[in-house]
Amino acid sequence: MRDERPIETRGPVSSGEDQRALIQQSDELDEQRFEQLDLRKRSLAGKTFSRCTFAKVSLQESLWAGAVLEDCTFVDCDLARARFDATRLRDVSFRKTRLMGVDWSNVAEFPAFAFEDCDLQFAIFVGLSLRKLRCRSSRVTEATFERCDLTQADFAASDLRATRFERCELSRADFSTASGALIDPTQNKAKGAKISAESAALLATHLGLSVVDAR
Repeated sequence: MRDERPIETRGPVSSGEDQRALIQQSDELDEQRFEQLDLRKRSLAGKTFSRCTFAKVSLQESLWAGAVLEDCTFVDCDLARARFDATRLRDVSFRKTRLMGVDWSNVAEFPAFAFEDCDLQFAIFVGLSLRKLRCRSSRVTEATFERCDLTQADFAASDLRATRFERCELSRADFSTASGALIDPTQNKAKGAKISAESAALLATHLGLSVVDAR
């Protein structure tokens, strides 16, 4: 599940103290690189980050209310239980990042983000437009997707065990290489969605059918 491609970096790397002071004193930050900082429970409300990279930053339970993240990258960070109320996310990439327990339901309209090799266990997505979402090689177990537009979403090689999809638009979404995906067409619009043989068997069992190997 690990992506060994080189990590693109932006902006100068300064000392931890300098980086923390910059974040605290500035409302708009552009082309900065923040590395190995402890920003647990820190409020970043109302700040704008453009073309910034966060690498190995501890951001557990951080607060991003009303913030803007535009063309930003998070690599090997910890954002468990972070709050993104009314946060604008435009072309944001999360890689090898821990996002356990994050409720994304209250982000600003039309978020644009992608996940690769991330931990999204217990994540919640309700009422969001996530067309063409990329969520690859990630753990998305025991998560909730409800009333989301996931048209043409890509869950390649992700673990979706015990994740619930309810009243979602899943047309042409790709679950063909995901594991543990239970896609119920009686609860979702799933025309043209691709699922694996494993998922088909899970669905049959869920609907009370018996799968018989005729070979």
